[in-house]
Formats: sequence, structure tokens, C-alpha cells
Amino acid sequence: GGGSIGNAVWQGIPLKTLLDEAGVDTSARDVIFRGADGYSDSIPLDRIMEGDVLLVHSMNGTALPQEHGYPLRVIAPGLYGIKNVKWLTAIEVSDYDYQGYWQQRGWTDVGWIKPTSRIDSPGHYQEIHGSEAVLRGVAFAGREGVQKVLISSDGGKTWDAARITQSGDKTAWVLWDYPWRSPRPGSYTFVVKTVDGSGREQTADIRRAYPDGASGFHTIVAWFE
Repeated sequence: GGGSIGNAVWQGIPLKTLLDEAGVDTSARDVIFRGADGYSDSIPLDRIMEGDVLLVHSMNGTALPQEHGYPLRVIAPGLYGIKNVKWLTAIEVSDYDYQGYWQQRGWTDVGWIKPTSRIDSPGHYQEIHGSEAVLRGVAFAGREGVQKVLISSDGGKTWDAARITQSGDKTAWVLWDYPWRSPRPGSYTFVVKTVDGSGREQTADIRRAYPDGASGFHTIVAWFE
């Protein structure tokens, strides 16, 4: 099996295949992963049995690099990196809700990636010579993929659809752009948000990464002469 996560191409075997061959008890709760560095985390068995969680041995056509988890690591589409355990030494099936390294410190046990987006160009407070500009950026929505990217030029009051200019596997980042002409000289506040494949919108609620992932809209101000 294989897949493109975070724009890297991973090759491995579905963990479901391994568990099926081992005759796993489907009434179990969690699958626990332990790494050579002492790190551990878990993913619910129900999620793994959907078939797209991989045990990865190769990256971009070559053996998995040491820094990416050689010889074997987990890739779980739609879950934050804390769930993608590297340098695997053991896989265990449990009948209880296992609390891993970060869960013991108050971080999320679910780990679902939130839809996110950003404006890369123009820069914050950049002066634009003339009345036209093309906004560009990236968006990501985990397992569900990016359905659309929306741009506001009035601080979030009204929204318009940007154009997705590059996309691959739905679990990869997408590139977008948005040509825009200012009606008059002055400063404008641009905001971006994304909507995932299930219709879930990126939230405006501003939160830090702790405990279940950062959120909020990326906003810039640009000045048009």
C-alpha cells in the first residue's frame, strides 16, 4: 500500500492486513505503538480497521530515512503527528483506552487534524504598487481533504472562493490563489479559511496547539497605493 501524506509519498502495508492475519479480537479497544526512543501512543482499533493506517517502510521510493522512523513507522491519515509513532519496536492490542506519552500530559487522545489554511503572499503589511494583486497560499484538511478555500477582503464579513491550483492525494496540502483588484487605494484586511471534504469549516476560534491542535483564521493587512 501507499499514500501521500504531507506531500511525501509513503510505502508500507495496511496495519489492518497485519492484524487480520494475526487474528485480532475485533472487540479490542486500542492498538498501542511503542518506539525505540521510549515514546508510545495508540489509535482505536475501529479506526485502524478502516484500512488506511499504514506501517511504513519506505519514503519517496527509498528506505525510510532514520529521522523519519527507520525501519518502521505509523502513518495515520487525518491524525496529528503525535499518533504517527516512529522507530517502531512493538505493536500491542489492548481492551482499554491506552494513555500515551502526550495524553498523560493532558494532550488530545483523539488527534484529529483540524482544517487549516494560510496566506503566503502578499506578506503582512506589504505595500502593493497598483490596484491588483494575486493572493497565494496553502490549505490542509487531514483525512477529509480540502473541498474549497474561501477568501475575505473585508476582515471576514464576506467570502469568495479561491482557485485551487495544485492538489494531489486528498490527504496532501493544496495550493490556492485568488486574483483581486482594490476598489480604491488604502489598507485591506484579508482572511482565509478552508472547508474539508465533509463540509466542516475551519473555525475562527483562536486556540494554541495545546491540547487538541491550533485553530483560528490567518489574517493579513495589505496596503494598495
